[in-house]
Amino acid sequence: MQKIYKRSLYGKIICLIKLLIWNAIIGFILTAFVALPLISEETEKAFGDIKSFREFADKLPEVINLNIAFELFWPVLICLIFIIYFFADYCHRKLVINENGVYQEGGFMPWNNGYIGVDWEFLESAYFYQSFFNWLVQDYPIELKRRFTDENTRFFISHIAKAKNAVADINDVVKLRHSPHGTEQTQNNPPNVPLVSS
Repeated sequence: MQKIYKRSLYGKIICLIKLLIWNAIIGFILTAFVALPLISEETEKAFGDIKSFREFADKLPEVINLNIAFELFWPVLICLIFIIYFFADYCHRKLVINENGVYQEGGFMPWNNGYIGVDWEFLESAYFYQSFFNWLVQDYPIELKRRFTDENTRFFISHIAKAKNAVADINDVVKLRHSPHGTEQTQNNPPNVPLVSS
């Protein structure tokens, strides 16, 4: 038994907007403090002794050369690499429901791959939070409440597509596992959760 819920479209858009804002700031810093000083040195060399507009127009092609283009290009390239990496990593993280419990799958790189979540025997229930905006974008945050622990150990997962279905599936399995008549049966044979791709 395994069911996978991917990130919602709204969550992907929000992630992309945040990445674009952060990388615009990083790109501005790289350009302002690294690339532009190099460009200004070359510009000063080229335009230092100019006395007329005609001389400026003649020397302009010397300044707009491949070196300056490269110096402006590499901050943009670094920012694009960051955006692609973090966006792919974000989209790869998904909610996994299997015979062991409910988990959030990690990123796609070896150093952040893996699972974090709650095993069935420690899971009390699952909730999703409703609001007008969540209903509008069909994006609900999920909370997993643990058994035998205090309120501060709850597990939150945000921006999951079809979160209502995920919460219903989780609570169905929890109900079967923790019912007096179904405990032994479900531990040996986990209940079949219908597989609905998201």
